[in-house]
Amino acid sequence: MVVTVEDEKNVVPVTVTVRVRPGGRPLVWQVTGGELEGPMESAEYAVFQAGRGTEKAEQGRSLDEAPVILAIDISRYGAAWMRPARVWAGRLAANQNFGAGYPFAAVGVFRQSLATSAVLDAAVGIPSHLDPGARRTVLGLCERLGWTVAPAG
Repeated sequence: MVVTVEDEKNVVPVTVTVRVRPGGRPLVWQVTGGELEGPMESAEYAVFQAGRGTEKAEQGRSLDEAPVILAIDISRYGAAWMRPARVWAGRLAANQNFGAGYPFAAVGVFRQSLATSAVLDAAVGIPSHLDPGARRTVLGLCERLGWTVAPAG
């Protein structure tokens, strides 16, 4: 018997397969989840959209020449927590929404937990168009904070 279950939160089909064997042999269960690429692209899009609002964009440009990192808490965004920081950093850096007109020098994501006050799994993407001075500043900050970082290209 095969049952397909809709995951409404992440829009990922899940297939549950049960094989019943005659003669008292054990049941075999297999649960197969869909690819996470679609939901993760939705999460990436949501991250970049957070920096496009008028007030948020003004914050990104508010420190004149100093680079500003937009940090987004993804703790409650569907399955976004399942992607490791190194993957998030690379995907953010290479994202097509991260053009030269984007108001932030870098974009980061992180998680939180009720068990600790620390920021967990912080990942920062740096776009390829960022000038070398700002790039060094962002890389230095991320290194000091212990955040995973990925420059584009």
